[in-house]
Amino acid sequence: MAHVFSQSQIDEYRDCFSLHDSSKKGVIRADDLARVMRSLYTSPTTTEIRTYRKKYEKEKKIQFDDFLLIMDEQQRSEHCSREILDAFYHADAKKQGYISVKEFKRIMCTFGEKLKDREVDAILREFGIAKNGQVNYADFVNKLLTPIPDSMALHE
Repeated sequence: MAHVFSQSQIDEYRDCFSLHDSSKKGVIRADDLARVMRSLYTSPTTTEIRTYRKKYEKEKKIQFDDFLLIMDEQQRSEHCSREILDAFYHADAKKQGYISVKEFKRIMCTFGEKLKDREVDAILREFGIAKNGQVNYADFVNKLLTPIPDSMALHE
């Protein structure tokens, strides 16, 4: 993992990980994964936490070596906010930070992981955006990628 992280990063991750390693066996409870990641300035979503747990959890625990793999995946995925913003920006003819709901739906149903109309409608409702309104895409992306509070962290 040294080829991905510097030794000082690994040391920082180990220090933080160790604070949650109550058994001192190089593992944390899988339920603590989101909290540990957030304390290291990442913003995992509920879906990402669920995916990491499914992939790396063993007996409700996460090992430190696997945690480093998780952190690498997370840091790579967090660069996606710029890509999402760029996609919306290119659809913004006036370059004012807003696109119509119609254009938003077209993008969401056409590119990347294509959504169904009803899924986009649910997103619009969740974010309080009127069907005939405008989408401030920077606010949308910010809200979309805001991490869940620790109190809502996935506990399975």
